[in-house]
Amino acid sequence: MLRGRPVQRNMSPLFLISPIGLALFSFIPLIFAYLVPSGFYESVLHEKDYVWSTPFMPIFFTLCVSSFVLGVISIALNSQSAAGSYRRERAMPEAYNFKALAYFLGAVDLLNIFSIFSILKNSTGMIDNLMSGNGDLVKLGMNAENTFSGAQPLLIAVNLWALFRYMQHGKYYKSTAVLRFVKYEIIASFLLSISIAVAKVARYEAIPLVIGFAVIFGYFNEKRGDASIWTALTLLAKLGAILTGIFVLFSVLRGRGSTDLLLYAVMGYGPACFNHLGALLEGALKFPYAGNGGYTFTFLLQFPYLHHFIDPKDLMGLPSYADVYLSEFLATHRAGLNSSFNWVTAFGYYYADLGNWVYLYLFVMGAIVGGAWNSFLKKRAYGIITYPFFASSVLCWFGFNAFSKPQLATILLCAIFVWMLEECFPAKRSTDASRREIRFRGAKFEKVRAGELSS
Repeated sequence: MLRGRPVQRNMSPLFLISPIGLALFSFIPLIFAYLVPSGFYESVLHEKDYVWSTPFMPIFFTLCVSSFVLGVISIALNSQSAAGSYRRERAMPEAYNFKALAYFLGAVDLLNIFSIFSILKNSTGMIDNLMSGNGDLVKLGMNAENTFSGAQPLLIAVNLWALFRYMQHGKYYKSTAVLRFVKYEIIASFLLSISIAVAKVARYEAIPLVIGFAVIFGYFNEKRGDASIWTALTLLAKLGAILTGIFVLFSVLRGRGSTDLLLYAVMGYGPACFNHLGALLEGALKFPYAGNGGYTFTFLLQFPYLHHFIDPKDLMGLPSYADVYLSEFLATHRAGLNSSFNWVTAFGYYYADLGNWVYLYLFVMGAIVGGAWNSFLKKRAYGIITYPFFASSVLCWFGFNAFSKPQLATILLCAIFVWMLEECFPAKRSTDASRREIRFRGAKFEKVRAGELSS
């Protein structure tokens, strides 16, 4: 603490974006589910209310979150010491190789442009259905075979990595042509990613990007010393507003733009998830492929490129991703629930596969996410690539099992490649950057000194 300038740490942006902070936010949708009157819920979705009739459901949810948090703690996560270590800058800043970054991001952009144009070419009437608000027909009629449709998570990961490196190293250098190009390339990649998600009516491809940007901006807000509770709340409010806007936009694209249909969608993608979880815990809802690993090891079903040569489904005896997905709607209908919505929360899916072993699974998940968080704080490629994805998966606990989706394999492979890229094209000491850093530190010291004297 500087004299006369206390720094509030009780609810800083760094805590909000940490694994424990994000895990605590997962209780908000659960609380919202209990705030909806039972009669009102049944009148909107026309299904039995299991939220109030299943007392074990909130206990189960709390045990799952606690198991995850214990996994995070198990790797000796210490937010305060990490916060102190990540602020220590090098005395001699490094000149980051932005050219290699720009080439890689550009290549991923071109791959995704090829992918979306191939999908549009293969899918007759996709644009017409999108413009007329028939988003459900877009998803049903989309033909993504041999179109590199799995490149979208790669674009998100590389875009977030580029943003982090730009904000980390770009501040030390004059606005060179390469740096300006990288800046505009990051913006263009963001817009491209959002456009692809809109064209495919896939909100799950837009949400990780937005949450990833929020994680990175929250990190650098904390690093600049802007760590007040008001900054944290402002960041949270902006993220909530953007995510709400994304939800409304995709609801409109799917023909649910009226007030009644929006309310129907809010109930279906919110309280209904916990209601179906209650039905699952009560035994009323039973998924036919539960216990086969289709929910906990989904990423093995469509492992990038490898599935063209080796079929993990046959090797491990797993059902196909499409079979598992479609069976959920039929099982929901048979349970007397609204079959328009199939989500049972991430914990529900894992429980369907693992039973009481779900707590151990979440403990391991917590350790993995905690390790990625530590790597993120240390500015390492692995953490920069993986942690934003893990953060978005935690915030999606109320809905589906995002952590184990096929995107996980793409993210991990991307982290390995980016680590190799930075090893092959390492940063170098920069005399110009050092002079700028000395001036930066000197000016900051004078401001602090003046503040102390005035106090």
